[in-house]
Amino acid sequence: MADGFVTLNNDWVYTYVNPQAALFLNKPIDELQNACIWDVFPEGINQPFHQYCQKAMEEQKHLVFEEYYENTQRWFENRLFPSSEGLSIFFSDITERKKAEKIQKEAENIINNSSSVAILWRKDKNWEVEYISENTEKIFGYTANDFRNKIKYKDIIHPDDLKSVESQDDVISSTDSTDKSMLKPYRIITKDGTIKWVKEQLEVRRNNQNEITHYQGFINDITEQHQLENGINEILSSVSRVTGHEYLR
Repeated sequence: MADGFVTLNNDWVYTYVNPQAALFLNKPIDELQNACIWDVFPEGINQPFHQYCQKAMEEQKHLVFEEYYENTQRWFENRLFPSSEGLSIFFSDITERKKAEKIQKEAENIINNSSSVAILWRKDKNWEVEYISENTEKIFGYTANDFRNKIKYKDIIHPDDLKSVESQDDVISSTDSTDKSMLKPYRIITKDGTIKWVKEQLEVRRNNQNEITHYQGFINDITEQHQLENGINEILSSVSRVTGHEYLR
């Protein structure tokens, strides 16, 4: 969608209005041309837009800001360019972007309040992390910034499990499927050296040439579950050795 564009002189009078601006403002061009903006829109006086316009002119400084307009229920990005002759204003409808940001924020809040860590990393030799949810410290002990700046995902996989995880990824990569795959549980080493068992649900991203560019998925801490299952298996093995019978096999 094209930008709205208007120019105002030093008396806040419209000297130019493009068709997109008239459409955004829901006013015909001839009603705006040669009229004072604050006479046409008196409800805007002392509102953020009015204050930013005054600030731009007083300081002769380029300003950019976003604002929600209740009367149209739309979000706009406003870019103000002052000069000695007046003010030039570009404005863009960013409502759909703001809606998408809100949905993304809500999704991130759900993830960050859950026990799952969402992760996206590149298909390269180190699996460099491009995105990881903010609740990563709950499992790994590292912050999201740690992963973005220095920690590679391969760095935290237990050395004895790394080859197994790599082989599972190779199997997934060798197919044309983008379906979700559940990897066998493996161990990771947290920031403080604690060893944890995790379960990973993984899928791949492909480019237009059907080449894998990224892995993405959710990782869950199953350490307690794994320890419980091991404990049960040890008890059953002990009973089996004593009685000569196998239970729940």
